[in-house]
Amino acid sequence: MSLYKSIADFYDEIFPLKSARLSFVSSLLNKSALDILDIGCASGELALALAKNGHHVFGIDLDPNMVELAREKAGSSENSGLQVEFYEKDMLKVGTDFSPSSFDAVLCFGNTLVHLENLEKMEELFRGVFKVLKKGGIFILQVVNYDRVLSEGVKELPLIERENFTFHRKYHVDRVKHRIGFHTRLVIKETGQVLAGSETLYPLTFKELNSTLVRAGFTELQFFGNESKAPFSKESPALIAAGGPMAWGTYLGPSGHPEGFFK
Repeated sequence: MSLYKSIADFYDEIFPLKSARLSFVSSLLNKSALDILDIGCASGELALALAKNGHHVFGIDLDPNMVELAREKAGSSENSGLQVEFYEKDMLKVGTDFSPSSFDAVLCFGNTLVHLENLEKMEELFRGVFKVLKKGGIFILQVVNYDRVLSEGVKELPLIERENFTFHRKYHVDRVKHRIGFHTRLVIKETGQVLAGSETLYPLTFKELNSTLVRAGFTELQFFGNESKAPFSKESPALIAAGGPMAWGTYLGPSGHPEGFFK
């Protein structure tokens, strides 16, 4: 079973949106009422939080279960009137599914990027993002720090335990193919039921990410090791990059709602 199908009903409990992530993203946006694309939006928590802050957000995800959850939340009375929309879309088609210069910011969190099979696919995504960003826009992405995973031989991530379940996560590193098998087990405490899932990930390193972003046209890149803006190092828990088609410090913000988001 795919990882996300196996955990869809428990996703928000396993990975609740932390205030640090929202604060981190908001600190880089600088402006209000932006047009934002959230790639790999999952159950929509980050997109909804940004919409509550006055932004217009499009969330996309390839998993239909996640998109359905996000749409249900967006349609609730609590979220009535928010400018947020969710679509089941392939991130590799961003550059063709959306019109050029549609977005002030593009986000890609939740280790979404490394589900692509190789650097060529990642560069294809980055070029699509570059195309749909407005002049002066910003691209912010986050993955696990695979430099640490590979150098330290990490085989298991910390256990996530909640009132009703435990969530186990293990890595199987294939150094020959430069791939990681990511295997999960969600165990329901009351019944003992086990929901297993797996995905194949590309263990993207800092050097690979930096060079691929530059090839795709991004400049003035900044890298962080966590959402408190600590500098990236090989010991960091995460690898976060932020940059844009223009100098990162000259972020312009919106000039008005773009015409024709979709082609």
